[in-house]
Amino acid sequence: MRSEFTLSADEPCVQGHFPGMPLAPGAWLLGRIERTLLAEHPQSQLQSFKKVKFLSPLRPGELAQMHVDESAWPRIKVRISGPDGDVLQATALMV
Repeated sequence: MRSEFTLSADEPCVQGHFPGMPLAPGAWLLGRIERTLLAEHPQSQLQSFKKVKFLSPLRPGELAQMHVDESAWPRIKVRISGPDGDVLQATALMV
């Protein structure tokens, strides 16, 4: 599965997050992954994230792509990429 999103500069999570050089907060990105997975699998729950790596910044207004690999269910590999390459790599464990 693949989806695209953009974090608006008006989002409350961006306000005050590195003033003058705002970035998408890591917690916001993980929340975005959780919402996406639960929307695809409403009967499941996210138990935990494993091996989360933040690799490059994502700035408000930049287009991001989320790539979800469910081939090893219930371990789901997720990658978020942006204009500068991979932003985040993680494994989500679903139950």
